[in-house]
Amino acid sequence: MKLVLILTLLALSLHTIANEQPSDKIASDPSTKTTQTEEPLNIADDSEDRSLTYEPISIDGKYTEKTSQADRMKNLRAKLEKQNELLVKRKIESLRLRQEMKMTKKLQKIFNQQMQAIESIN
Repeated sequence: MKLVLILTLLALSLHTIANEQPSDKIASDPSTKTTQTEEPLNIADDSEDRSLTYEPISIDGKYTEKTSQADRMKNLRAKLEKQNELLVKRKIESLRLRQEMKMTKKLQKIFNQQMQAIESIN
Protein backbone atom coordinates (compact mmCIF):
# COMPACT_ATOMS: atom_id res chain seq x y z
CA MET A 1 0.00 0.00 0.00
CA LYS A 2 2.91 2.33 0.73
CA LEU A 3 4.27 1.65 -2.73
CA VAL A 4 0.94 2.60 -4.30
CA LEU A 5 0.87 5.85 -2.29
CA ILE A 6 4.44 6.69 -3.25
CA LEU A 7 3.77 6.01 -6.93
CA THR A 8 0.57 8.07 -6.80
CA LEU A 9 2.40 11.00 -5.20
CA LEU A 10 5.21 10.67 -7.74
CA ALA A 11 2.75 10.67 -10.64
CA LEU A 12 0.94 13.67 -9.14
CA SER A 13 4.17 15.62 -8.74
CA LEU A 14 5.28 14.77 -12.30
CA HIS A 15 1.88 15.84 -13.62
CA THR A 16 2.11 19.06 -11.61
CA ILE A 17 5.60 19.81 -12.90
CA ALA A 18 4.53 19.13 -16.50
CA ASN A 19 1.50 21.43 -16.23
CA GLU A 20 3.17 24.13 -14.16
CA GLN A 21 3.21 27.53 -15.79
CA PRO A 22 5.98 30.03 -15.07
CA SER A 23 4.92 32.56 -12.49
CA ASP A 24 6.39 35.86 -11.36
CA LYS A 25 5.04 35.23 -7.87
CA ILE A 26 7.70 32.95 -6.40
CA ALA A 27 8.59 33.29 -2.74
CA SER A 28 11.48 31.68 -0.98
CA ASP A 29 11.05 30.21 2.48
CA PRO A 30 14.44 30.45 4.23
CA SER A 31 13.53 28.01 7.00
CA THR A 32 12.91 25.12 4.60
CA LYS A 33 15.07 26.39 1.73
CA THR A 34 12.36 25.68 -0.81
CA THR A 35 10.51 27.86 -3.24
CA GLN A 36 6.75 28.12 -3.16
CA THR A 37 4.20 29.77 -5.38
CA GLU A 38 1.78 32.11 -3.66
CA GLU A 39 -1.19 31.02 -5.75
CA PRO A 40 -2.44 27.45 -5.28
CA LEU A 41 -2.19 25.28 -8.36
CA ASN A 42 -5.56 23.86 -9.37
CA ILE A 43 -5.00 20.87 -11.62
CA ALA A 44 -8.71 20.17 -12.09
CA ASP A 45 -9.17 23.29 -14.25
CA ASP A 46 -7.07 21.82 -17.06
CA SER A 47 -8.80 18.45 -17.36
CA GLU A 48 -11.92 16.48 -16.50
CA ASP A 49 -10.05 14.21 -14.09
CA ARG A 50 -11.09 15.21 -10.56
CA SER A 51 -9.00 12.55 -8.83
CA LEU A 52 -5.94 14.82 -8.86
CA THR A 53 -7.58 17.50 -6.70
CA TYR A 54 -7.32 15.52 -3.45
CA GLU A 55 -4.99 16.55 -0.66
CA PRO A 56 -1.72 14.63 -0.55
CA ILE A 57 -1.79 11.71 1.83
CA SER A 58 0.85 11.50 4.51
CA ILE A 59 2.76 8.26 4.15
CA ASP A 60 4.55 8.59 7.47
CA GLY A 61 3.52 5.90 9.86
CA LYS A 62 4.35 2.60 11.45
CA TYR A 63 4.29 -0.46 9.25
CA THR A 64 3.30 -3.71 10.88
CA GLU A 65 3.18 -7.01 9.08
CA LYS A 66 -0.03 -8.97 9.19
CA THR A 67 0.16 -11.86 11.58
CA SER A 68 -0.57 -15.33 10.30
CA GLN A 69 -3.72 -17.13 11.33
CA ALA A 70 -1.70 -19.53 13.48
CA ASP A 71 -0.11 -16.61 15.35
CA ARG A 72 -3.50 -14.98 15.86
CA MET A 73 -4.90 -18.23 17.26
CA LYS A 74 -1.87 -18.56 19.54
CA ASN A 75 -2.35 -15.00 20.82
CA LEU A 76 -6.08 -15.56 21.28
CA ARG A 77 -5.47 -18.77 23.23
CA ALA A 78 -2.91 -17.03 25.45
CA LYS A 79 -5.36 -14.19 26.09
CA LEU A 80 -8.18 -16.62 26.94
CA GLU A 81 -5.85 -18.58 29.21
CA LYS A 82 -4.98 -15.41 31.14
CA GLN A 83 -8.66 -14.55 31.46
CA ASN A 84 -9.42 -18.05 32.74
CA GLU A 85 -6.60 -17.85 35.28
CA LEU A 86 -7.94 -14.54 36.57
CA LEU A 87 -11.45 -15.97 36.77
CA VAL A 88 -10.23 -19.01 38.73
CA LYS A 89 -8.20 -16.78 41.09
CA ARG A 90 -11.25 -14.60 41.75
CA LYS A 91 -13.42 -17.64 42.37
CA ILE A 92 -10.87 -19.15 44.78
CA GLU A 93 -10.54 -15.82 46.59
CA SER A 94 -14.31 -15.49 47.01
CA LEU A 95 -14.55 -19.07 48.35
CA ARG A 96 -11.67 -18.41 50.76
CA LEU A 97 -13.34 -15.23 51.97
CA ARG A 98 -16.65 -17.05 52.58
CA GLN A 99 -14.87 -19.81 54.52
CA GLU A 100 -13.01 -17.25 56.65
CA MET A 101 -16.27 -15.46 57.43
CA LYS A 102 -17.90 -18.75 58.48
CA MET A 103 -14.91 -19.61 60.67
CA THR A 104 -14.93 -16.12 62.21
CA LYS A 105 -18.62 -16.43 63.10
CA LYS A 106 -18.04 -19.90 64.53
CA LEU A 107 -15.09 -18.74 66.67
CA GLN A 108 -17.02 -15.69 67.82
CA LYS A 109 -19.94 -17.89 68.86
CA ILE A 110 -17.61 -20.22 70.81
CA PHE A 111 -15.89 -17.26 72.47
CA ASN A 112 -19.24 -15.73 73.47
CA GLN A 113 -20.37 -19.05 74.98
CA GLN A 114 -17.16 -19.28 77.03
CA MET A 115 -17.56 -15.69 78.20
CA GLN A 116 -21.13 -16.40 79.28
CA ALA A 117 -19.94 -19.52 81.15
CA ILE A 118 -17.26 -17.49 82.96
CA GLU A 119 -19.77 -14.77 83.84
CA SER A 120 -22.27 -17.30 85.16
CA ILE A 121 -19.62 -18.74 87.48
CA ASN A 122 -18.89 -15.35 89.00
